[in-house]
Amino acid sequence: MLILLQAVVVIACILIGSRLGGIASGLFGGFGLGILVFIFNLQPGSPPVNIVLIICGIISLSSTLYAAGGLDYLVELAAKLLRKNPKRITFMAPLVTCLFSLLCGSSYVALAVFPVIVEIAYKERIRPERPISMALLGATQALTGSPMSAATAVIVSVLTVYGVTLGHVMLVCIPSVVLALMLAALVVSRHGVELENDPEYRRRVASGELAPAQEMKAIEVKPKAKLGVLLFLLAIVMTVVFGSMPELLPSWTVKGKLVHLSIPYTITLIMFSFAAIMVVLCKVKPGKIIQSSIFSSGMMAVVSLFGVAWMCDTFFVNNKALFIEFYQTYFSDSVWLYAVGFMLISVLIASQGAATTIAIPLGTTLAIHAPYLVALFPLANGSWFLPISGNMFAAIAMDRTGTTGIGKYLLNHSFILPGALTCFGTVFFSFLMITLVF
Repeated sequence: MLILLQAVVVIACILIGSRLGGIASGLFGGFGLGILVFIFNLQPGSPPVNIVLIICGIISLSSTLYAAGGLDYLVELAAKLLRKNPKRITFMAPLVTCLFSLLCGSSYVALAVFPVIVEIAYKERIRPERPISMALLGATQALTGSPMSAATAVIVSVLTVYGVTLGHVMLVCIPSVVLALMLAALVVSRHGVELENDPEYRRRVASGELAPAQEMKAIEVKPKAKLGVLLFLLAIVMTVVFGSMPELLPSWTVKGKLVHLSIPYTITLIMFSFAAIMVVLCKVKPGKIIQSSIFSSGMMAVVSLFGVAWMCDTFFVNNKALFIEFYQTYFSDSVWLYAVGFMLISVLIASQGAATTIAIPLGTTLAIHAPYLVALFPLANGSWFLPISGNMFAAIAMDRTGTTGIGKYLLNHSFILPGALTCFGTVFFSFLMITLVF
């Protein structure tokens, strides 16, 4: 009976925090932890220090790149690439936004190229809903596999003890994401009526609401932006190399046993080091770093993950025996039942990092094989199911033609089909990839 009450507290705090959004997720996670400790007398679990360290390092480097003008430079390159292939915008847009998220670990960064996508689609008389929806899925799905994302930091930290490295996660997830995106783009490129026949588009043209397509002005790139991007890419390369080959890391003999520098510490040190180098060489003002949108949203993610992760770890650790017994008695070897639970968590929370923080430790508690957990990792991208994310509303607002939107039945929105194809397609290809990687 007590475990049910504890579960109600945990679920309620997660749902309320997710509903309020932003930093509220972390605050209500801490509130739930307080109830578990002070009222139910549970011993606090381990706070997710390693995860927080990694995210702080990533935020610092990405924010410094932003202040150096590096992100503006990347956006300008992306715009030129898209304009060279206007007819293939539905296929090119998700690849570009996927690359942005892989490099920066944030889907919000990719929103900077959405106006370019709409402009190109409108000029080519391609239904903007198609490339816009695929671009959003490219930006979000890539976070499960990005060496710079909070979600990847979580799964690597949890599964390191099972021999899973950052390289393993990237080798499985990144090719799977690209294949799934192209498959989804093929279907979506034929979905919906053509732009000229869309009722909302025709209404806006007739009423004079819709102005003709205009060429967007080029972004002014700062002098040191290219150097900033180079340093940023070097940091990512070093992170991937050391994360994939831990034997290259510094080591010490502790109590007669050889101990290597941990992966979380390695990633954090690399990120901080390159951020410091970028500040000096690119002449970045430190005050500009903390003023960036990346820094504020990233620190919000730190608090959110910290609160939710600590609460869930406390709940699972104190009831570990009951979870294992229940799972083995009724659902022994049911990986797919766990997958359904993972998907439900990600849909309700709408945050890859928070969903991974809850689901992956639960998977290890239930003794699910680590390669299977890596293959199911893309299920953390459940934010496409319900039209509640900020990215969705931003994408809808950027489509001046009105083809991208939310239907009267809530779930018949522009992102449901590409979301299902991309998310489940990535899982399918990931299960094929783990047979080659592990």
